[in-house]
Amino acid sequence: MERSERDQMLADGSLIAFLEIIKGINTDEDLLAYSDNEAIKKRFTSYKLRMGFGLHKGWAIEGAIGSTLKVDASYLSPHVNLSARLEAATKQYGVELLMSDDLVALLSPRLRCRCRKLDRVTVKGSNQPMVLFTYDIFGPPNADDEVSFEKTDDPKKLLAIYGHMLDPAPHDLQRYKELYESGVEAYIDGDWKVAQEVFEKCLQMWPNDRPAEYLLEYMRDLRFEAGPDWQGFRELTEK
Repeated sequence: MERSERDQMLADGSLIAFLEIIKGINTDEDLLAYSDNEAIKKRFTSYKLRMGFGLHKGWAIEGAIGSTLKVDASYLSPHVNLSARLEAATKQYGVELLMSDDLVALLSPRLRCRCRKLDRVTVKGSNQPMVLFTYDIFGPPNADDEVSFEKTDDPKKLLAIYGHMLDPAPHDLQRYKELYESGVEAYIDGDWKVAQEVFEKCLQMWPNDRPAEYLLEYMRDLRFEAGPDWQGFRELTEK
């Protein structure tokens, strides 16, 4: 097996593994039961288990950490730190999965085509700009497709949607992806008035799409003017 084939297989396998984890978190009956636990509901309103994941590719040093009673493997490298930054950033973008452009470039075409370009950033500890992607399982409401991909709390409908998560993107989701990514290109190019119009149109189609809201909020804070120092990316300072 050639290295490129091996890298693609590993990249595809890593993405599919985390998609299955996300599916399990959102559909497992034992986990869902915690949302109805009376003790938890008394302490937290609208409790729901959520997890975010960051995927990147690169080298790492493996080492053993522990004692004679228990030993665990740990991995250290700038790439591991970057993955951790992506995981933390899922909260800001309101998505369950963030991927670096390095990882997405290794994916097979069938998986890469469902990855949506979200932003271009630098993270703490790195001066190299990277493009962020997510993998859209759900889509905008009022879909024209036979199966609705709107996010729901109905376990049966969720399972039906997750059953299509490795298929080509449905028509409405693909159309939304193309519109959103045109806004990202305008945003990167510094044409923020155009980006504003595109993202506002995105939110008319998909009102709960947090990435579109997030970029609008960032540009709004700067009065929708990229400014002379804009280089096509921004620093993610939040942790």
